[in-house]
Amino acid sequence: MVLSEAQRLERFENAVFADADRQAKQITDETEEQIGQMMKAAEDSAGQIEDKQIRTFEAAESERMLREISAQKITCQRAVLEHREELINNVFDSVKNRLAAFRASGEYRDCLKKQAETARKAYPGVSATAYVAPEDMKYADAFEGFEVRERDSIELGGAFFVFDQRSVVLDMTFDQAFEDQRADFAKRKELAL
Repeated sequence: MVLSEAQRLERFENAVFADADRQAKQITDETEEQIGQMMKAAEDSAGQIEDKQIRTFEAAESERMLREISAQKITCQRAVLEHREELINNVFDSVKNRLAAFRASGEYRDCLKKQAETARKAYPGVSATAYVAPEDMKYADAFEGFEVRERDSIELGGAFFVFDQRSVVLDMTFDQAFEDQRADFAKRKELAL
């Protein structure tokens, strides 16, 4: 069977088109595979970027929360300290009121006299000066054997004694006792943060 020129041209054409179709399919398949690989790589990269952004966000949010918690903790501690100071002030305001009532009583003069006796026994035969609040000068006779002077810094009462020959001061003022007690009270473990 001999093929005509038209038939041979048609077969050649069919062979070329078939080959072109095969090559086009191969190129299309390879392109689709490359596109699939590129898409997978892009998805993986996007996933990594997303994970990194999530970790960065979580770290920033965690840091922000820690700062906020620290700020709240400081605010709470400040409130506790202010309340604690208010309680201490209330307690010691009550003590001041009781001291004022005591100073107005007849027992106060006896207390000053006992302080003078205690100071005299501590340093017998040594001259000293007794310092009292200006309003307590009316009790100067309770300090027998002492020179009595007023001292504006004494507010709550009592006396302090200066023994110049020995360079000694005996502070028996209620002011000093008040401050000592206030300091000791504030140090109590029940009041600690």
